Amino acid sequence: MPWRLPLTDITFVAVDLETTGLAPGFDRIIEVGVARFRIRDDGAVVAGAVLDALVDPGKRILPTVSELTGISDADVAGAPPIASLWPQIVEATRAEGPTVLLAHNAAFDVSFLMAAAADLDPTWTPPPAACTVRIARRALPDAPRYALQTLIGWLGCGGDSPSHHRALADALHARNLFSRCVSRTGARSLAELGVTAPVPTPTLSEIAAMVPPKLLPVEQAIHTQTRVRIRYRGGSKGIQRRSITPLGFYVRDDVLYLRAWCHVDDVAKSFRCDRIRDIDG
Repeated sequence: MPWRLPLTDITFVAVDLETTGLAPGFDRIIEVGVARFRIRDDGAVVAGAVLDALVDPGKRILPTVSELTGISDADVAGAPPIASLWPQIVEATRAEGPTVLLAHNAAFDVSFLMAAAADLDPTWTPPPAACTVRIARRALPDAPRYALQTLIGWLGCGGDSPSHHRALADALHARNLFSRCVSRTGARSLAELGVTAPVPTPTLSEIAAMVPPKLLPVEQAIHTQTRVRIRYRGGSKGIQRRSITPLGFYVRDDVLYLRAWCHVDDVAKSFRCDRIRDIDG
């Protein structure tokens, strides 16, 4: 593992993904940004190849996602599906000697890459990943907050990528943040930045069937895009009835989830299926 190697011996791959939502295995990638780079002794970046591509997710992009990213259904119309883009992603993230994938909230990006690989390339394994949130918390203890946009503004290292919530821009921001963490601390290895193990690679798969009989009304509502009312145990509201529009089922860590639009809070949510008590059509 590369954690105690000199930083100058490592190829870094900064990655950011924009997606239709927060549930890997159900939600889909809509934009990929990858920036390969090396680090000099003083923390300066030696830039490498980049990948910047929109992706047709094959499903509607929610208005809240479009508002955050600026990416609409019209923008991805005609973009390649993830299956067509996958060889480029594999090439952009390939290991080249000691290699480390970097991302802000890396577990999120790794989860979506693994969800795509589960369908397209089950033997694919990404390079070990490090999270720039964790690195920044150690290297920048006086930062006001650790959101990427806040850190970039606070450090003044936006460079030529002033935008946020676009994939390549945020990959470059993660790269520049990492560079500043190195230069501020004088770290010579990832271990000196507090990184001694990779971000865990999730076990994740999507399912299209194998739905328990009690949830068949929900499965039917997915196909017809109609509302149902569920009584759910969990969350901040306790056990109560909620009006939802079901979107799909997925599995994470061997637990079946329902992704649905919650009309109580007017937002897409994930519900553990074993906590759904009953359903009204």
